[in-house]
Amino acid sequence: SASGLGLGKASTTLEVAVLIAEALRGVSGIELEIYSYASCGEDHRDNLIKYLYGKKNPSLCSIAGYEGGAQNYDHQVIKVTGEMFLQNTVNTNRLMIVISDGEPAGHNYGGQPAINLTKKAVEDLEAKGVHVLNVTIEAFNSNAMFKHVLKFTDMSSFISKMRNLLVKIIKQVS
Repeated sequence: SASGLGLGKASTTLEVAVLIAEALRGVSGIELEIYSYASCGEDHRDNLIKYLYGKKNPSLCSIAGYEGGAQNYDHQVIKVTGEMFLQNTVNTNRLMIVISDGEPAGHNYGGQPAINLTKKAVEDLEAKGVHVLNVTIEAFNSNAMFKHVLKFTDMSSFISKMRNLLVKIIKQVS
């Protein structure tokens, strides 16, 4: 899942998503599903979730359809995409990677209440057997919401960390 972010952050999010997709697609034993989300509607009060790639949409070109938004209601999107992810996959060892800036924000939504709601949504999904990893492109409050966080603050350290993670994932399914 890639969160609704501004233009610069949206570009970074897209780069990270493509990097992950290119590394994992076609690897035997991995069911790759990619969703994006952004705010939409009047005053950006709603979420728009796009199903970009996966079992029901095998065209990797669809990832290019990602565009950032103004707000990100993280807990709602984690709930909805988590259910879609569970429905579209059959492996029992599941990992959902949430790419975000680590700061849930929206109309009358933010601060500690939004952090608590997001943390609960992550815990609920993990209780259903999905491991949730946050790839954060900023250094806001990710550790308060996610047990597993991979910080992306500069490309050189991120590539090394992502390579180690992907090797670990591939070894687990091989």
